Amino acid sequence: MTLGPFDIAPDRIVGLKAAFSEFVNRLLEAQVRSQNIASNLLSVTSEENTPDGGVDAALSGGVASDWLPDGASAWQFKRADLQPKAAADEFAKASWAQSLVRDGATYVLVLGKELPHKLIEARRAAIAKKAVELGVLAQDDVGRIWVYDANKLARWASGFPSLALSALAGGPGSVACNFEKWAEGRPHTVAWVADGARQDAIRAIREAVAAPGVVDLRIQGDSGIGKTRLTLEAMRDAALAPLVVYVRDAQTAGEELFAHLLEQDRVAILVV
Repeated sequence: MTLGPFDIAPDRIVGLKAAFSEFVNRLLEAQVRSQNIASNLLSVTSEENTPDGGVDAALSGGVASDWLPDGASAWQFKRADLQPKAAADEFAKASWAQSLVRDGATYVLVLGKELPHKLIEARRAAIAKKAVELGVLAQDDVGRIWVYDANKLARWASGFPSLALSALAGGPGSVACNFEKWAEGRPHTVAWVADGARQDAIRAIREAVAAPGVVDLRIQGDSGIGKTRLTLEAMRDAALAPLVVYVRDAQTAGEELFAHLLEQDRVAILVV
């Protein structure tokens, strides 16, 4: 399978090593923003050595999607693999995770290792069996135990170009950058004062971006009138910023990147 410029391969997840927890936290934060879930419902920690009761991230009020369970969830990150027994033992000592699961939360074990489905299921089944033994789950409720591996994380993260391009994930920063890096540029640190016409333009851009289907939006005008800054401010939105890719040279690498975006039903905005 050929990967595009915004796709993350599983080996990049495996290679995160010490940055694994930070990466998964940022992925969760991006997903929460994209689903318009209140950010205060997600708590994360970057301190791997802090006693956490087996919960590296917790989400309440989640909305079911391809990646998030419905309702509350407790997430535990392991940058390497855990064998089935070790995964069950890890849950057995995860006091806070057990408490959350007992109250109805889904437990998600996230592993930084590529595993075939059969081995993922073996780990999930071992944790579920332990949860039943501990009286945390009923036998007919073991579907609240999830296990993610590097393959699933890679597919999930590929939905957020900002993560694919980030230095954290070893992205191609010399060709393109994410919203955060783009906004740090010196011309964009000057205070932004929008008049009525600019606010109307921002609303129009956001409405076009939010429209279903493929969006190919071109913003044209004389040089120096503020097209780039207007576009940046339009993308300064919690749900949109994680999806932004800023390409400095649309005549070279940019054309390939834009074409790839359109092929995947993503948004491409070209400022000329």
